[in-house]
Amino acid sequence: MLMILVVIIVLAVVFGMRASKQSQRDSFDYLKDGVSVERRDLQRTITTTGVLSPEQMTTISPVAGKITELNVKAGDELNKDDVAMVTEVSGRRLELKAPFDGRVIAVNGFVGEDVTPGITGIEYGYRSSVISFLASDSEVLELEPGQTVSVSIPAYDNSKEIFTETVKSVSVKKQIVASGGGQSAETGYLVTVTAENLPEAFRNLVGAGVDLEIITAKKENVLSVLSGAIQYDDNDDPFVYMVPEVNDDFITSAKSAADVADVLGDAVISIDFEADEYTEVTSGLRDGDEVLLYVPLQTSIGL
Repeated sequence: MLMILVVIIVLAVVFGMRASKQSQRDSFDYLKDGVSVERRDLQRTITTTGVLSPEQMTTISPVAGKITELNVKAGDELNKDDVAMVTEVSGRRLELKAPFDGRVIAVNGFVGEDVTPGITGIEYGYRSSVISFLASDSEVLELEPGQTVSVSIPAYDNSKEIFTETVKSVSVKKQIVASGGGQSAETGYLVTVTAENLPEAFRNLVGAGVDLEIITAKKENVLSVLSGAIQYDDNDDPFVYMVPEVNDDFITSAKSAADVADVLGDAVISIDFEADEYTEVTSGLRDGDEVLLYVPLQTSIGL
């Protein structure tokens, strides 16, 4: 019986030690999985929303009087000098004509109504539409005419189809656009995008919303790593932690360290192009290296 008791105690101690060691190893599982350093095609994009707008819009606004004829409705196309509205001013007939070839965006008024200058009138724009949006201070620095834009339309096909357009113009003057419903005004730089490849039925819906992704810069076949893996030292110089071999020696060193980072190997790197998810690495790493994405800060091991 005594021998059996001794064997049980020894086995319990052995299994306990193994369990303790396995528990220590398990606590470092997050250090086993790294992210790969590889050659990739990188791009930097701006994701935003825009609305369909006339390429240029003006208001055909009459002087004080009474509307006697209204020859158009929203959506109608007019040629230059077509008569859109006729008013009577002090018994005199006054014709309001289209200033250029275009289309009617909205009609504010009706036959028999007294004209209120600046309020009554016809909103009129070019026949072609563009997509417009306001860019922020940081976005406008990366935008220029000719850049590729991917457009999707939530209301048309639930964004399943992607249409390719290009940046048409980028304003250098910040605008303030008042928002309705008690919301604060929007500020930004007006950017227009072509709408030539959108479905014709959708293209003339002024104010319809679209989703945009604009490629502002790209690089092909460059060594890169996930941006989240890059750390910065006190001098703001970049480095990465390498994936360690979690063995008995590593665990022994980690147990006596105040911070797990103190026992990790690192590599000082140089970086260049920063894309949406990845950053180009120009020195310090090789293709196929594995680096850590997650390293807890100031972790006391205490095992």
